[in-house]
Amino acid sequence: SSVLLQAVGTWHGRAFSHPGPRPRWRVLMERDAVALWRGTGQRLQALLLLALIALFTFSLMRLPLGDDTGLRELLFLPVCALAQVILLAVGARFVFPAGSLERPGGWFLFNAPVRAQEHLRAKVTLFILALLPLSALLGVAVCWIFKPSPAALAVAIANFIVTPCMVAVLNTGLGVAWARQDASQPEDVISSPAGVLAMVCCTLVVLGQNALLAVPIREVWRSQLLHTPASWAGLGLPVALWVGLQGIAMGLPWRAAVRRIQDFE
Repeated sequence: SSVLLQAVGTWHGRAFSHPGPRPRWRVLMERDAVALWRGTGQRLQALLLLALIALFTFSLMRLPLGDDTGLRELLFLPVCALAQVILLAVGARFVFPAGSLERPGGWFLFNAPVRAQEHLRAKVTLFILALLPLSALLGVAVCWIFKPSPAALAVAIANFIVTPCMVAVLNTGLGVAWARQDASQPEDVISSPAGVLAMVCCTLVVLGQNALLAVPIREVWRSQLLHTPASWAGLGLPVALWVGLQGIAMGLPWRAAVRRIQDFE
């Protein structure tokens, strides 16, 4: 046991005092990954989510689209939004409860010589790295089946890249800011008013970002149909609003979580 304690002490000293090639936030990220994946229930539910994605992709492949290009263009963005809702479900199940489930031992972690931003950076990086491949898989499946126009494809790529980042930051920030002291199971956190509100916020952001970027697609389609130049206002204003929406959706939860950790310290 003494050898084990000495090894743990050596690792702790190197991780938190030496700035070297392993930043402290990366060590925290690895700790969060081990804590998240060690539960049997977590692994089984991850497999169920993969089965849900496979079922979603199979259902899309069975749609009777044929050669109807208009129907493909009409359904493309709603299906993209539906695929992003799957990412929201993953965030609600795995990301949001993480802040509450570690609160009983959080005093030890939050009193480590690490800034609040580094705690959050570790968690957000971990969840982004986990959600990005999932988002890429959903995006490739939807685009392969619907074969969108270049403008719609650009919009889909932007949304499928930003959505995992938004889900990770928003759920991590609100999960830490609204962490429950008495929660022992993820279901207790997900079904709480804070969990429901976080899910509603994520859903509104997904609907808003797809609705905003539908305007440039319509503008490009109209310009091609009428052989007229596209309006810069119709192209630039929705994109600017889309950027602002993402900034609000990520910035406010991040600041709320930083303040909560600082108060806890």
